[in-house]
Amino acid sequence: MTGKNELRQNAAALLDEASNLSAELDDEWQSHHEQWEEVNRLQEEADELADEFKQLYEEAREAYDNDEKGLAKELSTEGKEKQEECEELNAEANELRAELHKERQYLEEKSAQIDRLRNKAQLLIDRSRKSRRKRDYPKRRLELSNWNECKELSEKDLLSFLKSEIPSEHSKPIRSIGYKQPYSMQRNSHFRAGNISENCEITIFEPPQTSRNKKSLILMSLCHEVGHSVYRGLNSELKDEWKQLLLADPVLQHETHERYPDFSANRIRSEAFATCYARYIRDPLLRLEHYDVYVYFQDRVFSGREYP
Repeated sequence: MTGKNELRQNAAALLDEASNLSAELDDEWQSHHEQWEEVNRLQEEADELADEFKQLYEEAREAYDNDEKGLAKELSTEGKEKQEECEELNAEANELRAELHKERQYLEEKSAQIDRLRNKAQLLIDRSRKSRRKRDYPKRRLELSNWNECKELSEKDLLSFLKSEIPSEHSKPIRSIGYKQPYSMQRNSHFRAGNISENCEITIFEPPQTSRNKKSLILMSLCHEVGHSVYRGLNSELKDEWKQLLLADPVLQHETHERYPDFSANRIRSEAFATCYARYIRDPLLRLEHYDVYVYFQDRVFSGREYP
């Protein structure tokens, strides 16, 4: 198993590589912009020449109409020279412009490569932090209570689901998982599927009798509450990324606000995260409906793990 120090060393090497490439890229972008200035200068000069030769042709036409054929010939010759010079400048500008379009593609690909290196380094850093956090949770038996009252899911099935579907670093902070009769629906007649305490003690409430697939609801609720625990453990950078991602997804914001109209902005972010955490594991439609959110969870939360 890769140790914390090795992960950080590998991350530092990737960041150094990204930094060197970034310095090169800055110089290349500067040169690129200077060449675009040259294209603009050539184009302006060509445009001025175009105005001049058109004017000369117009004057030559007027001279010819006035029977000043000698003057007309001089003006026409001068206009032709200006036109040829204009066409040369246009050709030079177009050739340089085509080269710069190709160069821009190269520079954008290089920029994407730098982003990939930095993202990979961040993943290694996150893994090293998770490795360090593992020692914060001493090995202990997960406490289960009242699951004998659940007809849809046995304790064995519950533990099997946790082991196979929830990453171990996500489930380790959880101290207990209890099962209770339906939560009293007093506020807005909204069914409360579960909750999690500050000590990471999860309670799952029995779904309403009218529910068609109680087992699926129970597992979704469990994943949701684990998602709250994961959100609490995110570093400030990952939380800020999630905040910006949520701001960029008005549909997801609206859906969360509708479900939790009285919650503060921070609790809205936590609820949205927990909902999407559960959907990443249980609902393949998340990828279709909120692709950027899906990618965030895949890369930043689940370390590349995908679910069928």
